Amino acid sequence: MFYQKMKMARKHSGILSPLFFGLLLSCGYSPFLNHKNEGEQIPKTTVQETESCALLFSENTLCAFWKWEEGPKQGENRLRLFFSNHESHQPTSLSQNLNVEIWMPGMGHGSLPTHVTSVRSGEYLIENIFFSMPGEWEIRIQLLNYDGSIAEQNSFKLVI
Repeated sequence: MFYQKMKMARKHSGILSPLFFGLLLSCGYSPFLNHKNEGEQIPKTTVQETESCALLFSENTLCAFWKWEEGPKQGENRLRLFFSNHESHQPTSLSQNLNVEIWMPGMGHGSLPTHVTSVRSGEYLIENIFFSMPGEWEIRIQLLNYDGSIAEQNSFKLVI
């Protein structure tokens, strides 16, 4: 009886070993995820939404809103991000660099780095927005200093 159990355990170990090591490796550092600002303290702006402005930046003078071109869905997505003066509603080019980071707060990880392209004054195309799994995600819109550090950040959440 003992030998039969050992034989069966050896037979199933060929299946379980790769599964066990796959699970073990999935807990480590992944080159596919954006870990750039993982431990950094990021200045936060209180998320305020008004009738005319989805997100307010720079002491309530800069307004941001967005339109999904593709998505939001699991997989790759694209959106257009628009900035305007909050009072005049005129398109406003940013004096700082722009970064958009995708973050899944419930799982504690991000996604692939996005690609930001300036289209015209106050309009940016954000590509390579990749939601790897269903759940709650956070889109972090970051205004960067010239040294690449985050000057100001605002965000919105969505569920995929």
